[in-house]
Amino acid sequence: MQALDPAEADVLEFSLDSRRGSFRLQAACRFASQWTVIFGPSGAGKSSLLRLFAGLDQPDHGRIELNGRMLTNVEQHVFIKPGLRQAALVAQQPALFPHLSVNKNISFGLKSLDVANRDARVAEMLALVDATHLAHRWPRDLSGGEAQRIALARSLAPLPRLLLLDEPFSALDGEASD
Repeated sequence: MQALDPAEADVLEFSLDSRRGSFRLQAACRFASQWTVIFGPSGAGKSSLLRLFAGLDQPDHGRIELNGRMLTNVEQHVFIKPGLRQAALVAQQPALFPHLSVNKNISFGLKSLDVANRDARVAEMLALVDATHLAHRWPRDLSGGEAQRIALARSLAPLPRLLLLDEPFSALDGEASD
């Protein structure tokens, strides 16, 4: 997998106002780093913010910009679809496709690669999350932690510029004791 040069830190800039029922999220910030952690109490809007960044939801007002590229601008009617944002979201509950094997789940976002490169990337991602032995299993046959690792591998496979992790350790399995 291609490592990012620290000098190439991504810049995420946003100013958002979003209402969902009685909840209102107002946030504005500029992140210019490889790693940023957003934390706060339950119900503060962390998951909502990540969904806005990923393009799964649209704000009522505001904008989102990644590396100078406008992803969302409500006032200018700009909205880049989720699959074109170079962003990947790993949700609290792994959202694997139940009708696809682990291999096929990971390769889902790699349709632009030829078969050999796609298979190599899937193998690389499986090794990265220590799940090579799960390659031919179905999501229904995975533990919560295994499903979380496969969801992470699927998100990393297309080399997103923005990786959004929503409580990434919530479903991980504990170490097996001998």
